[in-house]
Amino acid sequence: MHIALIGLRASGKTTIARILAEQLQWRHVDLDELVLERNGYDSVARYFMDHGESAWRTGELDAFDTLDA
Repeated sequence: MHIALIGLRASGKTTIARILAEQLQWRHVDLDELVLERNGYDSVARYFMDHGESAWRTGELDAFDTLDA
């Protein structure tokens, strides 16, 4: 089973995901962190400035595709 949290920016998805993963003793994966790490960035804002939203969304899809099923 997988759980995906979807919502607006700064709505608490990461906080809730970490708490939920800890309670369920599951692995927590933050897609933003994964995209940043894969592309050598430390902030989403900086990545957006350099590459734009379209590239970010493509990076999210690519990162999601690499997750274990």
